[in-house]
Amino acid sequence: MKFFLGAICIFFNLTNAWAIACTDTVKVNQVLVVYKPLSPKNANAFLLNHLKSNYNDLSLSDYLTKASTLSFKNYGAGGSSTISLRGTNASHTKVLWNGLSIGSSMLGLLDFSTIPSNSSDLIEIQYGGASAAYGTAAMGGVIILNTSNPFENKRTIISLSQTLSSIASTTTQLHLKFGHKKIRSIFTINYQNNQNHYSFKNYTQFNSPIQNQINAETKSGGIMHQLYYQVNSNSLFTLHSWYQESDRNIGPPIFNRNQTAYQLDYSIRNIASYSTIKNSFHRFKWCLGHNREYIRYVNRVKVGNTNLVLLNSKSTFDALNFEFNYARNLENRNESLSFSSVYEGASIADYGKYQYRIRNALALNEEFLFKRNWTLDFINRYEYALNKNLFASQIAFNKKNLLQKDITLRFGLSKNYNLPTLNDLYWQPGGNPNLLAEQGLEADVNVKYQMKSASISLNAYHGIINHWILWQPAAIENGTWTPQNLRQVQLYGIEMIAHFTKQIGAYYLLANYNFSINHAVNLKAMSLNDQSVGKQLIYVPINKSSFMLQVNRQNTWLQYAFNYNGFRYTSSNNKQFLPAYLLHDLALGHSFLHQAKQYRILFRVENILNKTVESIPFRPLPGRVYSVNLQLNLNK
Repeated sequence: MKFFLGAICIFFNLTNAWAIACTDTVKVNQVLVVYKPLSPKNANAFLLNHLKSNYNDLSLSDYLTKASTLSFKNYGAGGSSTISLRGTNASHTKVLWNGLSIGSSMLGLLDFSTIPSNSSDLIEIQYGGASAAYGTAAMGGVIILNTSNPFENKRTIISLSQTLSSIASTTTQLHLKFGHKKIRSIFTINYQNNQNHYSFKNYTQFNSPIQNQINAETKSGGIMHQLYYQVNSNSLFTLHSWYQESDRNIGPPIFNRNQTAYQLDYSIRNIASYSTIKNSFHRFKWCLGHNREYIRYVNRVKVGNTNLVLLNSKSTFDALNFEFNYARNLENRNESLSFSSVYEGASIADYGKYQYRIRNALALNEEFLFKRNWTLDFINRYEYALNKNLFASQIAFNKKNLLQKDITLRFGLSKNYNLPTLNDLYWQPGGNPNLLAEQGLEADVNVKYQMKSASISLNAYHGIINHWILWQPAAIENGTWTPQNLRQVQLYGIEMIAHFTKQIGAYYLLANYNFSINHAVNLKAMSLNDQSVGKQLIYVPINKSSFMLQVNRQNTWLQYAFNYNGFRYTSSNNKQFLPAYLLHDLALGHSFLHQAKQYRILFRVENILNKTVESIPFRPLPGRVYSVNLQLNLNK
């Protein structure tokens, strides 16, 4: 019932508050607005939409795991999934949906398992610290989820999709795009019912018996409405609204199958923006938005026929934001100025009372254009929050047409910061209101070779994060856990991203390969006998790679993919670890037309070799999974 009430509210936009961190670029041709971040042209930013149509029924974490080198901690069936980018924590990666920051400053993270991969048709990954452009929560990088320009195709589009899988999972999706030359509307509905019927070897019991997953049923749904109104030839108004809800049982760890936890989440996200161009050179954009998240978590233990409640927690988080952007293009220089004001507040019994904070920031971006395709970019940000003055800056040298026309070189330096979460500051007992903001320095080099049918990008980076926040038992106060600025972490590594397309007779080939080596090493002892110094941080794989190859012939295609995840340490002294794994997927699809309707059928097999995999100890993921997707598309 909540889902349908939320759907009605969102569709008619009956919300009265708004929050965001916004982006922009405007191209005038009957007003076509293309979104572009405040940051300079970033060679470490990559669009990730290769072969995405084969995975629209998956969660965003599942798709990014298959299509990139991003690392996720997946807590098993029904559990959450959190990101690690370049070895940083989940709180160090910012996620923007059409400019709206959808992470929680209360928890300091976003649960990617609750985000459908079809929530965006343009996914961009920005690698490396970006606090100067995006503020707090961007020390590791930024994930940008955007909607493609709705005015490029002014036809009415209706798409209905149904997916069934062998673990008793069903996914239903409806996508509508309609309007006329001045108004376009996009309407999306998602619903998933997943019973998570799969088995595994329970190696914690004698003889490792085969057991079925229990208490892992999930139901989730969401509705999204996006409105674009072309006010005049130079101005555009947009309104994006999204309601998402999930009700899930969380599969227990295999050593305690009497644990029966469940979690209810819902979120309401809204963003309104107005963009205009004056005299062809001056661009203005105003943004308002709101992000609300509600979480209820109940942890229970089954004793006989009774569920004994150990924890029953309810929390609500709100973020409100206003942002103004001004940009202009000069003969040898581009510049932009941004002001933002953010209110963040949370309510939970463990705080003792309602807690909030206000952040105000001013950012200036200067891009200087020199001869021979050299550019120099500066971003400087000042932010006032928690009675502290915070500064972030970024400088980047870019050289196009290096040695030959297809090679681009970029060298960047950045100073970044990350504020403590509201839980870090106010949780009782243990919260520490005297925490410092985490501070980081990073240098990176990027070389990109771009051809007509292929591209390859190589990144190398090195960084230090000081005042890394870590929760641990206090020396006094009966061992209460409390956060402290304890660690100094060194981050360094390399990344490679390659794309390839080729026509061979009647066959068309598409390939995408990603490879990364990420070191995240603790440099500072937290106690006299600390054995973590010089060791890799837990759950951060050093090696990760993914590959996708699709062969198309007329209306039929075959896709093969693999995903390699290196071993991950589970103890800070690096003596215990989860083994590396290599998973293989296969998909076969065909589309055809009948009476002006396009039909599409896709068969997919994930984890072909049926390997047992754990992202977190004692929480096995499904083995081999078969699925079939049926899709109907109408264009009028």
